[in-house]
Amino acid sequence: MDSENNNIQSENTDMRSILEDFCQDMERRGKSALTIEAYRRDIKQFISFIDEKGYIPSVSAITADIIEEWDSTHMDKLKESSRNRKMSGLASFFDFVRRRRLISEDPMDLVERVKEVDEESPCPTAEEVRRILEAEDYGEWRLIFWFLSETGLRRSELLDMDISDLNLERAEILVRHGKGNKQRTVPLLNKELVEALTAYVSSRESDECAALFTNKQGARISRSSLSSRFTCTLQRAGLKDKGYTLHSFRHYFMTQRLNEGYSIHLVQRWAGHSDPSMTLKTYAHITEDIENARVAAKREPYIPSGSISANMVPMPMMGADTAITPPVVYIPVGGRVVPLPVLGTILLVSGESMMSAINHQPSA
Repeated sequence: MDSENNNIQSENTDMRSILEDFCQDMERRGKSALTIEAYRRDIKQFISFIDEKGYIPSVSAITADIIEEWDSTHMDKLKESSRNRKMSGLASFFDFVRRRRLISEDPMDLVERVKEVDEESPCPTAEEVRRILEAEDYGEWRLIFWFLSETGLRRSELLDMDISDLNLERAEILVRHGKGNKQRTVPLLNKELVEALTAYVSSRESDECAALFTNKQGARISRSSLSSRFTCTLQRAGLKDKGYTLHSFRHYFMTQRLNEGYSIHLVQRWAGHSDPSMTLKTYAHITEDIENARVAAKREPYIPSGSISANMVPMPMMGADTAITPPVVYIPVGGRVVPLPVLGTILLVSGESMMSAINHQPSA
């Protein structure tokens, strides 16, 4: 124990000196730039509190009582999710400090986290999304909000997107920096949006900036400008009091895809959810509602002998006349008829049970 205490005293334990080492460690472990910046900002706020109170800014002098005082005096007006996010940053910091053997006991072990209220984020209707788009009078901003509603990207993913991430011939996009630095492809299912993006990219051919969306100065748009523009657009649409955020477009995207008949596992992949339970927890009720409505209406589809019936499900977002309508085929499984969304072509062999569905495959 004496040897461990000597090791603790032999190194610099000032929080400011350790912070950048901690951020570099997160970068080595593959944390996203957005997460690193958020944790850096939160820990700097904690250090400012330490200075304000006259406490010693050494990791060995920080106690659970000091951390809880910061929580109760500086974060009491924040949402539970925001408070826990800041606490998670502090917990990661002190875990790093302990691994470096700069402290023998982690003060975060004694800090009680606030309990988050399990509330479903608001999801706009198709009509409300239409109102938002119609309220935006600047072409590029309208395209940005339309793009978000049709791809379900997170704000950080949109801001990181480059023109080279578009594959308009295949009607898909590559998300290079998803949550946890994971890549994924997302199909562009609305042909009107593909045409709009094609025209937009053509108008940008002389630009030097690689970013997909730029401001009037020709630079990549910022988080603050994107958020403030959305707030103004909501006001013009008469939806400011609805509580919608840019993330609401993501909920809209997933809700629409499920309503159109795509499987929850496919939507999970498009959304970039690493944990399937996250998608199931938030959106399973939608698939249940679809099934309950079908049963209540007693709409058992008729399947003629030796063939499969296909029913077109229109996308309500921009109207059936402008959207690519994914077909749903109904097939007998285990004595009941179930819908199967098809993302490609179907080979029908009359009189036989053979069916070949070519699913949408992301590019290499």
